[in-house]
Amino acid sequence: MIGITFVPWFVRSGVKKVKSEDLLPHLEKICELGGERHIMMGSDFDGIDEWIEGLEHAGKYPDFVEMLLKHYPEPIVQGWMSGNALRFLETNLPSKPDTVRER
Repeated sequence: MIGITFVPWFVRSGVKKVKSEDLLPHLEKICELGGERHIMMGSDFDGIDEWIEGLEHAGKYPDFVEMLLKHYPEPIVQGWMSGNALRFLETNLPSKPDTVRER
């Protein structure tokens, strides 16, 4: 899985304001390499003190999704926002045991 970070200086260096649209070239490159079904959002909101304009907190996700939908089909965006991560977890986490083992 590839978590797309919202750390401004990782997304675009050398500029004062990084905007949510600046994530598009990163997404496009990953898709070109066949990674469309491996993308998920890795925000890093709790580990930074500067934010991407339009992605200052999780409450901005609806606007971010709207922006993505202008560039990509809805099923792809849904995958990035949760579907890809859920598919990965369902595939790779161990099954829940039917009974609790006694110790």
